[in-house]
Amino acid sequence: MREYVDAAREVGIRVGIYYSLADWGHEGYLEWKDEYRPYIFGESPPMGSTEQWESFRQYTKDQLTELLTEYGPVDLLWFDGAWERSNETWNSKDFGDHIRSISPNTLINDRLFTQGDYRTPEQWIPAKPLNEPWECCMTINYSWAYVPTDKTYKSTYEILRTLIEVVSRGGNLLLNVGPKPDGTLASEEAQTLDDLAIWMKVNKESIENVTPGLEDWQYYGPSTQRGEIVYLHNFALPQESVVVRGVKVARLKSAKVLGSNEELTFTRRTAIHDAEMPDPDGEIIIDVRGNKVGGLMPVIVLDFSGNPSSVQIRNW
Repeated sequence: MREYVDAAREVGIRVGIYYSLADWGHEGYLEWKDEYRPYIFGESPPMGSTEQWESFRQYTKDQLTELLTEYGPVDLLWFDGAWERSNETWNSKDFGDHIRSISPNTLINDRLFTQGDYRTPEQWIPAKPLNEPWECCMTINYSWAYVPTDKTYKSTYEILRTLIEVVSRGGNLLLNVGPKPDGTLASEEAQTLDDLAIWMKVNKESIENVTPGLEDWQYYGPSTQRGEIVYLHNFALPQESVVVRGVKVARLKSAKVLGSNEELTFTRRTAIHDAEMPDPDGEIIIDVRGNKVGGLMPVIVLDFSGNPSSVQIRNW
C-alpha cells in the first residue's frame, strides 16, 4: 500500500483505495467452503453468530482506520462486495460516520448503501444525465483485473466513444486495466492507452471541466459545453455537413475543428415567421466537405456570443 500511495502522489494522482467488504477468509464473515458452490448472486452465504459478525465489523473498522491514518490523506474509498448482506446487517451508517470522523474530505462511492457521495453504474452508461454526480466503471476488455485468457480487448474507438458518451451525460469514466503479475500491462492495453493520450493531447478541452451540451434532438451525437462554447463530437465522419438545431443562430461567431485554426463555413437557417426576430432560434448547417474534419473522433468547436440555446442546459 505504501508503494502505491507514494507513487501516485509523486506524479500528482489523487489516492483512491478499493475496499472489498466481503471477506470469505475471515471466520467472522464466512469461511468459504466447497459445499457452498456454485456461487449465486442474490443468495447470501450463511452467517455465523452475532458475536462473530460484530467481531468482523470491528475488524473492518480497524482496517479502515489503518487506511485513513497510516498513508496520508486518502481522497477516495471505493467500496464493493456489500451485496451479500443487507444495509441493516452491515450498519453502513456506522461505517460512514467512522470514516468521516477520521477523514471528512474522503469521498465514498455508493456501494456502502446509504453512505455514498456519488453513483457508480457498472459496465453500462445511463441514457440521460443523472441529477447527481456519477461515475461509470468500465473494463478495457470484459474482465476485471488481469485474466490472461481474456483477449477480447475493446478497440480504441470503443473506449473513446464510451469516454465521450459518459462525459456528455455529466459523468466520469473509471476505466479498469489489469496489470500482469510483474506490474506491466498487456501490449493491447498499453497501445489503447497510448492512442487515448494522442487524442487527448488535441481534444482534451472538449471533455475536461465541461457540462452536458445540447439535447439529443439538437445534435445527432454527444456534445459538451463550457460557457459559450459548444463541442460537437463526431463518431462517424460527416460527408457533407453537420447540423445543429434549436440554437440562437445569430449568436454563433465561428466554427472550427479542435486543434486547427481553420474556420469552417456555416449557414444559418430560421423559420419564416422567426426570420425578423432579433434573436431567433434556428439551425446551423456546417460545411465539412473537402476532408476538413478527419481523424479519430474529431471535435467541432462552436463559439457563441452568449448562451447558445434557449433550451435549459442539462446539469446536476
